[in-house]
Amino acid sequence: MTRIRAFELFAVDLPLRQPFEHAAASRVASDSIFLKCITESGTVGFGESLPRDYVTGETREQAFLLLKEQVLPHLVGMAFQSVDAVRCFLRRCDGKAPPEWVPPHTPQTAAWAAVDLCLLDTIGR
Repeated sequence: MTRIRAFELFAVDLPLRQPFEHAAASRVASDSIFLKCITESGTVGFGESLPRDYVTGETREQAFLLLKEQVLPHLVGMAFQSVDAVRCFLRRCDGKAPPEWVPPHTPQTAAWAAVDLCLLDTIGR
């Protein structure tokens, strides 16, 4: 069984070699969120997300706070028997935190993507 001991959350600006432009924005850096999961056995996994208010309705700051204050505290201490158990949990969540953690109408697609990737990476190791 794999039990989650802790998470570390990072807001990271990754500079791009050249500006990236499209109809909705122009960027010289990627305003990313990185999530690190640590299990009781010492396994470490990572997830990443790129919140964009014009795509998911979330700014990086909003997604960061949502994870820090409402989502990650619920995940610490959770245990998964297998990768299939993680997949089942994520399938039930359907791209959002459980409604008892975060109201379903709250923009959270990018925030939850970091969780999704992080759990799969951690448990898959």
